[in-house]
Amino acid sequence: MVTFVVLTSDVFKETRTKAVRETWAKRAVDMGWRVFYYSETDMGSPHDTIATHESDASSLGNDIKQWKAWKHAQKCCSHRSDFYIKVDDDTYVNVERMEKMLLPYDPESVAILGQCIGTPWNPKPFCGGGAGIILPRGGLDKMMEWYENKQCIDYGHNDLTTSFCFFDNNVTYTLVAELYPEKPTVWQEMVKGATFHHLSHQDMYDMHQVFYGSERIKKDTK
Repeated sequence: MVTFVVLTSDVFKETRTKAVRETWAKRAVDMGWRVFYYSETDMGSPHDTIATHESDASSLGNDIKQWKAWKHAQKCCSHRSDFYIKVDDDTYVNVERMEKMLLPYDPESVAILGQCIGTPWNPKPFCGGGAGIILPRGGLDKMMEWYENKQCIDYGHNDLTTSFCFFDNNVTYTLVAELYPEKPTVWQEMVKGATFHHLSHQDMYDMHQVFYGSERIKKDTK
């Protein structure tokens, strides 16, 4: 079982968020996984949109939204997921590849998995959350314990805040190469990638067609 934490915004309800719902998220739900969307309000949205009521309308990330999202995902359901994955609303997820990619990892481990890199503009490495930050159940529970005990510092950007919460508590990042922080530029990325970031809503539909369109056509013609 996997729970997706999709950080979005009211202004993208009919574009990015709609594209997510109608493409990869539908396949995830059909597999029995959970997908929740976190936005400023839930006005006019389906029941799986969770209102965070924070003042910043940007989907680029702020700490209030992400902490409310993580807490809801942790507490929402009696049957806990093995993994919790935060993605942006401009990210496409190949859920079958994600399922296979997660197999070697322990759901009870205190770990953070992602596209974790060092940058010249920050003294500490971090995990880029747009393409996916993956927390095993044990990692999410430990992070929320640190947060409640004020052992996590808010940096004003959810990727940094989540990453540094682990880094500052002496947890080594786990690099996952299958999470791509940008659109695919060569066919090898399309073959290997589990997630792709910085897509328009039309890109989302186009990518879904590339992955599954021919399969659907074959089934319909039998």
